[in-house]
Amino acid sequence: MTKRTKGLIAGIVVCVAAVTLALLLSPFSPALRRQVRNAFDRVGIDLRSGTGAQEASAPDRLPALPAEGWLNGGPLDADSLRGSIVVLAVFSDTHPTALEALPQLEAWHEAYARFGVRIVGVHAPEFAFATQPEVLDRLAARLGLSFPIVRDPSLQVLAALHSRDDEVQVVVADAEGRVRAIRSLENVGNDLAGVESTVRALIAARHPEIPFPEAPAAAASASGPAVRTLRLGASSVLEGPLRGAVVGKAQPFTAQFRFEVEGAPYVPYPVPRPEGLEASKGGAAQFVAIRYDAARVGVVASPPPVGASRLWILRDEAWLTPDALGEDARLDSRGASYVDVDASRLYRVTRGTGEHVLKLSPEDGGLTLHALTFEPRAGPPPDP
Repeated sequence: MTKRTKGLIAGIVVCVAAVTLALLLSPFSPALRRQVRNAFDRVGIDLRSGTGAQEASAPDRLPALPAEGWLNGGPLDADSLRGSIVVLAVFSDTHPTALEALPQLEAWHEAYARFGVRIVGVHAPEFAFATQPEVLDRLAARLGLSFPIVRDPSLQVLAALHSRDDEVQVVVADAEGRVRAIRSLENVGNDLAGVESTVRALIAARHPEIPFPEAPAAAASASGPAVRTLRLGASSVLEGPLRGAVVGKAQPFTAQFRFEVEGAPYVPYPVPRPEGLEASKGGAAQFVAIRYDAARVGVVASPPPVGASRLWILRDEAWLTPDALGEDARLDSRGASYVDVDASRLYRVTRGTGEHVLKLSPEDGGLTLHALTFEPRAGPPPDP
């Protein structure tokens, strides 16, 4: 038996064990589904076809949509969408790119509906809390979304697109349901401009009698770094001081943490949970600290069971200045910076360029941090 064959057999055994564990522990956990899918990917197994394949080809037709869990209309299927140009956006409520893209898609919904364009959203949650219906309801209300969106807690649409749940996918299909473009959004402005050009070309082909000006061309730019997400749940950590943490028991972590960014001394006595770090108690002595270099930093957080709580923010051991406040951050009368964590979602906490150390300190025990997000600079770093 060759080494290659032995390696493939070993990989398949690991994958079967991962599937069995996922079925026994939590068939509805996005984190466990992600681990199983990653295990298959490492040995080149395609979950959809059952064959060994490093990459799967993109679908040529729109994927089937869930029949239940619709918001703002629906259900929609291939028959009800036939005859329309369809823009299908698959997103997570906790991905920063989605928060940038969804308002633009709402603008398309308002501008292009009269030309037979249907904007359809698919909510693919990254965390178990996001499978609750009210999470999507709150997101749609906060962003003013009125186009139809379906909840997809089983991630069936992402699987059909052969995509990951840490990406924002936009698919364009013509009136016959044929896929004409698939784009994974990184640079939202340029990527959506390219998608819009495809949409406008399809409109012009269907309505040659309508004088329809061409969309401005997307600016040419090299692909920059993608948004980085540092998950803090015990079920998602593959390396660093949280690896092997005892779930449900308060314990200290003081080792250096590296995950795309440099880590400062970590967390004193949190309670590791499968999908986050729960504060064992509140106070300045309880914190998460990390060194980073990004344009914007966000935190996916959940309030304590008793209700809303504050998460205090320090950057380089000082309160944030007004120009460094993220969209969700505020200053109190003393000039102290914080976010009010009143629901499970992504909070933008700070912005600005350069290397800094961020420290997040919960006011109350029970506040849970699920992930940190780091949005890159739009351009290259400045010269030293």
